[in-house]
Amino acid sequence: LLPRSFLDPWDDWLQLAIASSREQLEERWLDCYLTSPIWRVILSPGACSNQAYTGVLMPSMDRVGRYYPLLIAVPLHPAVSLLELLEKGEPWYREAEQIALLGLEDDNLELETFADRVQALGSPTGLTEHQGDPVGGEQRPGWYCALEDINALTGVRTALSDLLLPRSFPQYSLWWSQGSEHIKPGLLISPGLPAVEGFASLLAGDWSHWGWDEKQLHAK
Repeated sequence: LLPRSFLDPWDDWLQLAIASSREQLEERWLDCYLTSPIWRVILSPGACSNQAYTGVLMPSMDRVGRYYPLLIAVPLHPAVSLLELLEKGEPWYREAEQIALLGLEDDNLELETFADRVQALGSPTGLTEHQGDPVGGEQRPGWYCALEDINALTGVRTALSDLLLPRSFPQYSLWWSQGSEHIKPGLLISPGLPAVEGFASLLAGDWSHWGWDEKQLHAK
């Protein structure tokens, strides 16, 4: 279902990340892997391929018996607001997680049936589309943003973040989860795919130990 232009770099990264986490966690690895949370993920264009993707990643076992995470992912329209998925994508992510859990728990589920369910899932809907803002280029005074009213700033934060985040991370990925036995709920922001040396934290937490900078976000 997914093109090689996405799967090849994704699998290359994930295999290296799994190998690195095995070395780092040693005898703790299997327990941390099996109890790791389902991660929701957004990949901006350039993070893993030229197109944006979103999906869910959960611990699983592949067809030859290797412990290898299962990914359900779909491409996104180039103009959609990726950050809006954090708020408006909840129904889609819940459904994707249910499909992933079904694939893990139902030993009699045919691969074709599973693929049909993923195909029927489609991409998240109801997202705002916008024109991208080019990074770099000619120096200009700044941005002018028209407002209907001085009090019409509700919802502007997401739109503004859509413009500012690519300037900090031209290619980025977002990962968030409800947490697990070893991990508290949290949001990860990474320039591109996370460094393989930091993947152990997605299984076991210990964020600063594996190189993550811990920040405090205060939603209002």
